[in-house]
Amino acid sequence: MYITNLDMSSDESILMLTTGWIDHSFAIGDSETFIVSSTSTKIKGLTRCQPLPYQTQSMHALGDATGALLKVKQNHSAVSLYNNSVLPIVCGGWTSEVIENMNCYNVAGDSSNVQQRVGIMRQRREGAASIAVFNATTLWMTGGLSGGVFGTDTTEWIDLSEGYDNEKKLSYGTLLPMAVAYHCLALINDEIAILYGGIEEFTTGHFGFSSAWTVNITEKIKLPSLKNEGDQLWTNAPPMSARRAEHSCGVIREQRNVNDSSKFTRKIVVAAGGVDAYNPSLSSAPKTELLQIDDYHDGSIIISDSWVDGCQASECPLPSTLQGASSAVTDDQTMLFVTGGYLFYPTDDRSYAIYSFECITIDLCRWREEALELTFFRFRGVAMIIPPEKQISTRK
Repeated sequence: MYITNLDMSSDESILMLTTGWIDHSFAIGDSETFIVSSTSTKIKGLTRCQPLPYQTQSMHALGDATGALLKVKQNHSAVSLYNNSVLPIVCGGWTSEVIENMNCYNVAGDSSNVQQRVGIMRQRREGAASIAVFNATTLWMTGGLSGGVFGTDTTEWIDLSEGYDNEKKLSYGTLLPMAVAYHCLALINDEIAILYGGIEEFTTGHFGFSSAWTVNITEKIKLPSLKNEGDQLWTNAPPMSARRAEHSCGVIREQRNVNDSSKFTRKIVVAAGGVDAYNPSLSSAPKTELLQIDDYHDGSIIISDSWVDGCQASECPLPSTLQGASSAVTDDQTMLFVTGGYLFYPTDDRSYAIYSFECITIDLCRWREEALELTFFRFRGVAMIIPPEKQISTRK
């Protein structure tokens, strides 16, 4: 049984957490879910999911994976847990036996509760970042460490709108502006994404960087490119004030309507915590920094000149050196959730906490540590939000 007998209402979503390391050598396959009410903005309950997919006993748990919710046309014996056949897809990462995972899986499984492979990656990736694009039919996976040391500037994608088979290969897409891993990739709107932070290589420590870029989500991202061709698709955005890798991140919106709300929606890009070997304590950096973007209804955006401190107007319980936490944004872009992660400075410490972040305006934002904690410690796991219109159905 996957998820059953959830008393869901139309204003509630599911926060699903899956995969991740529970120490430096052992990955977890179990998933867990929380019910999130969009009216009270409080986590109301907890239930459990099936373990991750596996082909052999050694392949049932992953760390450093990535994933997103996709709309999938059902075929074979697949069973949709959600309306519109929206399924959670997880790709890449490592197993506890240090076996690189080259597969993408439908975590929901089939009628026999067997989680299905939906594609085979062209390249090994850990610490990659991915988003669902083209009306959530296509997974676009970017960067990551390839071979465990150096970041890659390649991307891959898979379109599941017409279904899937377990031997389907992902396709290479456009190149990134630089080789990167443990970065953030988030949608500003359906047509524009932003990439910010990360590391280039893993040999001498987590040397983060502060650069940021935006990219238009067009068919061009599906086309393999030469270096200079790929660069042309990316536009420089203001750099963060701090170097960050493995940071908590996402794009939310202001909840108070601006004067010109008929013309645009004010979006806020969030960067919090993370790691940088140049500055392990992130002592001179704000715990949270924010970038304002006015998202016009004609598809254009206007980006502010610089990032601002996101903790000026309220307390910030989220630790400044929290890294490897899992981030997820609600479907209406009003709240960011951050779960788990590690505190490597000043001493090693595990985080079981769940934090939520929201902004009335960019000058009035709030972090909150929720009362509930994770059942399992998770480091470099995957978090997804299942919105109300894609309610989970009971399956036995």
